[in-house]
Amino acid sequence: MSDQLQSRAYHALSDREVMESLNSNAEVGLTTEEVARCYEQYGWNELQFKPENQLG
Repeated sequence: MSDQLQSRAYHALSDREVMESLNSNAEVGLTTEEVARCYEQYGWNELQFKPENQLG
């Protein structure tokens, strides 16, 4: 990631700038290999805690 992008908050970047900084492509998505690598590094995309029922 470039120094210019590192110094800016992601919420202030355009979609294109974020995708470029992450070396990603929104139209293509992740390859099978990238998915496997992310799973090994981060695990499943799930909450680590169960939210309390706020309606009950």
